[in-house]
Amino acid sequence: MTQPFSLTLLKEKPEHTAAAVKLYTDAFPEAERRTPEEWVKQMETETDFHVMAATEGELFEGFISFWLLSGFVYVEHFAVRADIRGKGIGGRMFEELKKQAGGRPVVLEVELPDNDMARKRIAFYERHGLSIVDRSYRQPPYRRGEKGLSLLIMTTDKAFAEAHFDKIRDNIYANVYGVRANDSF
Repeated sequence: MTQPFSLTLLKEKPEHTAAAVKLYTDAFPEAERRTPEEWVKQMETETDFHVMAATEGELFEGFISFWLLSGFVYVEHFAVRADIRGKGIGGRMFEELKKQAGGRPVVLEVELPDNDMARKRIAFYERHGLSIVDRSYRQPPYRRGEKGLSLLIMTTDKAFAEAHFDKIRDNIYANVYGVRANDSF
């Protein structure tokens, strides 16, 4: 019998925190994430930042971290355990997040499509209703002294994102990275 799938706040499933932190550090290079300590502290203290644990029964499968920003949901990180990728779990996670977003547009950053893995990620998000916003975007660095990255923005509501791109970018910059749009990075 299959155990029920759920996407629940990690704070409500503290027994999965160590597995989530390990997946976070394994799935994302250091330059593309916070320190594990900062990540956990942020989850515990920032009211607009949430980490959702995906579980099948009591088995931890992955997580999605996101911000509830002004008029949209910004997905900061999304990962499925390496040993179970490609089995539809990520799709279920993302579809559940979209439901929980309550009709608000979902926005996220993706790498430029210059390698197979980046193209696969973009195709995954396109299958789940996201589109690339045709605007230049630079992700600020997580650590002082590092360089920003040229990325793409994808969203579930392209018309909203195109009409409000500067507001979306400025919101992400200020709330997630603690910088302003005119800061140099």
